Amino acid sequence: MVAAPTAGDIIGSISLPAPEGLSVDLVRQGCQTECALAIASRGDAASLLGLNWPLPVGSPRSTRGLSTPDDVFALAESGTGRFWSIGEEEAEVTVGITPLAAEARILLDGEAGFEHVKRFHALLALRNGRWVTLWSRDDAPGPHHTAVAVSTTASVERLVYLDAFFDPDDGSADRLDARDLVFDGSGTSVTERSASADGSPVYVLPLQEFSTAASAKQARANACLASTLALAVLRFTPSAKRGVALVKVGVDTAVLMAASRRASECLRAPVGQIQQLLPTREE
Repeated sequence: MVAAPTAGDIIGSISLPAPEGLSVDLVRQGCQTECALAIASRGDAASLLGLNWPLPVGSPRSTRGLSTPDDVFALAESGTGRFWSIGEEEAEVTVGITPLAAEARILLDGEAGFEHVKRFHALLALRNGRWVTLWSRDDAPGPHHTAVAVSTTASVERLVYLDAFFDPDDGSADRLDARDLVFDGSGTSVTERSASADGSPVYVLPLQEFSTAASAKQARANACLASTLALAVLRFTPSAKRGVALVKVGVDTAVLMAASRRASECLRAPVGQIQQLLPTREE
């Protein structure tokens, strides 16, 4: 029989909108030199799911979310998620739960590290009294930066996995992969679909354009352009022959419009128009 988590094991808790009365605890287990992350419904030890995400030993503290809000991804804050951090600097880990619209489903996000931050994401659901993982992703090796965007239009919730690769070669543009996370009809599995190839819009906001990737990356020394992706203009302008733009990425045009105003004020110059991301040849 699985023992119920004690108060000292619980990192934090959140109540889900459905089913009514369901609360979820983030739990740490087996703490010696480090702990293991798990999740369970409040008061139901049998529902516990262990996750292969190590945690440092220490006292959890509430935080606003992952990293800084000034990000290459211009995403709306859900307002419903809760996040906690444990540890300091290179040993720090932040984890959070965002309730989803569908009954008994959650998005779990986390990140570890200080200078070399790595993120992890998972979609979980309560099935037959136990939490199960429907989908998960860790950052790939190298300078990747990821996020799961949650947006709602006309009461329809959309989840998009965004993966930005900051190419260390000064002469090469950065890369962007965007995939819709689609639940099947029964809600028991999740499929990744190329967002741009599937006709689901992902948008970029070009702040400035350059003739080469090297000149674009050098321009990121400007604080107004620091949190951007150096993306080939062909990814959003099919008639372009070449060029690289420093862009913000998002799924909500209202959020990108706000980012556009902030960037224009910072640069004291107009920025480009919001454009829809185009599929690559492979898509």
